[in-house]
Amino acid sequence: KIRGKDSEFKHPLEVGEASDKQRLKVSAFDFQGLNLIVGKKGMGKSHLAKSLLLGLLQNGARIIVFDINDEYSSLGYKPDGKTESEFHGKILSVTPGAGLSFTLKYMGQEVFLDLMEAMGVRDASLYQLRSIWEDLSKTGEVMLSGIDAEIDKITTSSVKGALERRMSSLQQTRFVTDIEEESVTLEELFERLGEDGGVLVINLKGKDKVVMRATVQTILSR
Repeated sequence: KIRGKDSEFKHPLEVGEASDKQRLKVSAFDFQGLNLIVGKKGMGKSHLAKSLLLGLLQNGARIIVFDINDEYSSLGYKPDGKTESEFHGKILSVTPGAGLSFTLKYMGQEVFLDLMEAMGVRDASLYQLRSIWEDLSKTGEVMLSGIDAEIDKITTSSVKGALERRMSSLQQTRFVTDIEEESVTLEELFERLGEDGGVLVINLKGKDKVVMRATVQTILSR
């Protein structure tokens, strides 16, 4: 459904201009559910996506963008890249490991185990990790340091070595932390943006597939 300047949509999104110079608007309600923007290279898919995003923002929406190429952080500025736009205070860009780190408690068991499986942990090692998590959750908070200590007690060298390598790789990403002051929650991030909506840009440029997967799955799980 597309209407011109006399649109009566309750939550209109302006998407462009028609050949007769009328401004084209669509209803934000029509974008509930799964939507795809398709077209050949250079046809304006990214431009349309950003126009829709800013339109949703003007309507008070809370938005999360998984930004593969760091294209969305600059939306808070005018085309010169220096002057702040009206959206400047409503767009917050964070990077996994630098401004975006979670505790294991916030990440949750299933996301953590899925992440470790994606990093190459298999079968017996994965089962051992699940047992460690469940044991730690009974006695206190699940933390990286606690998991490391339990892995150190494993007598099967192949399992122990595999888990030590994966845990070391995970900690090097700085995406997971035991230090509460270094961690954030989605609730806290959106609180910074205010009650009338905002855009949380997750900058994934240059991140490897494991970090991307961990980031997306953790956020979607919350």
